[in-house]
Amino acid sequence: MQERARLLTATFNNMYNTSCQRIEGAMYGFPNVMFSQKALDAAAEKNMKPDFMYCMDMVNETGIMTVPGSGFG
Repeated sequence: MQERARLLTATFNNMYNTSCQRIEGAMYGFPNVMFSQKALDAAAEKNMKPDFMYCMDMVNETGIMTVPGSGFG
């Protein structure tokens, strides 16, 4: 489990415009995605928060379920 957590943390931190604190414990990761202005504008056009739009696009395109950080306030 520790190796998987280390690998996932490293993978997030190697992604473009994404960072993540070290994952530990129950394997929850909280990556920080920095959206481009184009993505921010697209979300605004759809009247969505950018992270919600990102999560919806991810599930629709890959089947991977995520939770937008804005849902935590």
